[in-house]
Amino acid sequence: MRDPQYLTELFWYVSVVELGSFSAVAQKTGVAKSSLSRRVKNLEARLGVQLLSRGPRKFLMTSVGEDVYRNALDMLASAQAAKICADESRDQLGGLVRVAIPAALSSSLISIINTFKTDHPGVRFELFYEHEVASASNIHIDLILTLGDPPRDSTDIVARPMAQLQQAFFASPAVADRLGNPETLDDVADNDLLVLGSAAFHPEREEGGSRHIDSPSLTFSNLQTLKDAAKAGLGVACLPAISCSEELACNTLRVVCGKEKAKPLVLTSQTPPFKGITPTTRLLMRTIIQELQNQETSDIAAT
Repeated sequence: MRDPQYLTELFWYVSVVELGSFSAVAQKTGVAKSSLSRRVKNLEARLGVQLLSRGPRKFLMTSVGEDVYRNALDMLASAQAAKICADESRDQLGGLVRVAIPAALSSSLISIINTFKTDHPGVRFELFYEHEVASASNIHIDLILTLGDPPRDSTDIVARPMAQLQQAFFASPAVADRLGNPETLDDVADNDLLVLGSAAFHPEREEGGSRHIDSPSLTFSNLQTLKDAAKAGLGVACLPAISCSEELACNTLRVVCGKEKAKPLVLTSQTPPFKGITPTTRLLMRTIIQELQNQETSDIAAT
């Protein structure tokens, strides 16, 4: 079907779903809310199905509405890819790229993205923290960078390892001094350890196996709060070295247990299937990999 009105209606339907309301789209684009509502109703009439279940305060996509949305995203991705191909023929990259990043690596990753944008001024970015999109199925994200476990058996998301981030053990200067600047993890009592995830084990050591912990100082669900707790003097934490470079420079964190070799942490990318990845996103991924390798080298040398 090559009716331009149909393609326009699909575009506005995707816009309404992604921004969450007709009002939000109207405010962002200047198109009247009544016009947007009429276009989506026309689309429903054209397809002969209900796409949105409307309530007094919000709407939800119906099951067929979700299918139409996913297919419309493919259509828009193809349109964006066509423009990018034209841009690349003029040695330019462009378009909007939505990226989600882990909060603990925000400083490094935002710096890389800023450099990328300087080199390619036609590219625009919308940045999210990873936890902001975890439950937001109505937002299309081009690239999710995560330190968590990748999804299993997903047909909509392709997970690829991006980089192995070297970890070390960190504490505030006050804690390091109080503990006598310990050289190994075995020199640190349970109640001075900060743990990510399970409180039963501390599996970050490459040698010596897992450390059984009966009573950790505190347990955290994400790396950012773990780092904040270490800076606040609550205990010793295992963290990616790249995430602590500013704290080391400012002496708000110090490396401890220097004789321990911590297991690296894997940064994983999550993207649509290959045909849905734009050339801009692919180049961004290659740039992030290269820059992280460079930062890792300098950070390890510094520690």
